[in-house]
Amino acid sequence: MAVVMTMTASDIRNDLMADEYAGWSYEGAGAIASYLEDLSDDLGEDIQFNRVDIRCEYSEYRTIADYNAAYDEDNEDWDDVEDVVATFDGPDDELSAIVRDH
Repeated sequence: MAVVMTMTASDIRNDLMADEYAGWSYEGAGAIASYLEDLSDDLGEDIQFNRVDIRCEYSEYRTIADYNAAYDEDNEDWDDVEDVVATFDGPDDELSAIVRDH
């Protein structure tokens, strides 16, 4: 037997923000929540939420320069990055992104 809880985007965002080891921005946590909702709709099935899995599988980058520094790349914008799952206006009004780690 399993206990199942249906989570709203707000619930997901709040749970991600409570993860003291992740360091998501409010905007980044919201972008992941929206991505997961869309993914669930696209797949036509529920997704089992686990914030530790999310923390290990995705990273938030505040700028393309931060991403380039982390991966020693020279991308001009987020459209050049293959593993971007969401972009959003970050806390510094720069275009930020959630990237599936590789």
